[in-house]
Amino acid sequence: MSIYQNPEHVAGLVQQIFNAPLVTNVVIDTDRTDEDKKNLDLAASAEAAGGFKVPLAGGVDAKLGANASRSSGTAITTSSRSSQSFVYSQAYYLDLVRQSLRDRALLVDLSDADSVDTMAIGDFVEFQATFTAPAFPSIMDVLTPDLVGAIVEFTTRRSGRDGIDFTNVAGLAAAAQELEMKASARRDLAASVTRALQADFRQEHTREYYGAITGVPGITAVTICDADRFLVEDEDRVLDGSYRVLGKVTSLPREDMPVFERNKMLSQIAPEAVDTMLGQVKGQLESQTRGLPIGQEQIDELMQVSLDSRVPGRAFQVIPIAIFV
Repeated sequence: MSIYQNPEHVAGLVQQIFNAPLVTNVVIDTDRTDEDKKNLDLAASAEAAGGFKVPLAGGVDAKLGANASRSSGTAITTSSRSSQSFVYSQAYYLDLVRQSLRDRALLVDLSDADSVDTMAIGDFVEFQATFTAPAFPSIMDVLTPDLVGAIVEFTTRRSGRDGIDFTNVAGLAAAAQELEMKASARRDLAASVTRALQADFRQEHTREYYGAITGVPGITAVTICDADRFLVEDEDRVLDGSYRVLGKVTSLPREDMPVFERNKMLSQIAPEAVDTMLGQVKGQLESQTRGLPIGQEQIDELMQVSLDSRVPGRAFQVIPIAIFV
């Protein structure tokens, strides 16, 4: 059962493997004619002989005979026609592709470290994996432009009140208007920046998942999916359980792959700079929460959102053809 499948990839592979057009359905028409003939012949005959005496004339012999016959025929013709249609589904062709690639020794089964080390870019691979979602795109799913703008607007208004002299009644209206303009401007700017970040992550059309390959510890398959190729409404269904993946390798395994490598804008930021930024965020949290019922342990748990600048261990990229169970 597939939760993700690219029918164009599957169809293209079938045609390349067999060098023939893709047959999607077959229609079989059957015609039948039955003819039944019956003939009926009837014949009858009768004959009687006897003698009787006629007065004055003596005896008289008499004979009576009769014949009758009849013939009839009946013909019954019956015609019937039936039509059957057979459809070749994508599930059938996916199984055909997997079997054909395996028969031709074109499919690499990633079941151990050696198979990962020997694979090449462009290889067809199949592996079992459990998936997690990258932290930054997941956060961007929650922090929508409207939400970020509202938070920035609220914090600007709250912090700006400290600079207003409420004893100056004459200048109070002007100060409030200035604060409102500042809050609105910062809100719009924050929303625009968030919208740009979402576009940079390309979450609308592309979903990225980190697959931990079963039996190969320390290796992550960065699986890049087209959002419209999922066969289920919930794209994050892939996070529920362990799935089989058939795909094509686009990059070789390497240590500490930057998480922003696919981003146009954020890829320009060095991973070290991201580490420094996260450290500063943690420091700000520590200073802002002094005296509150939250300590170093709680802050460490909060920062365990896996906001890493790199994919831990070795990682490679793969474009999936199908994800199934």
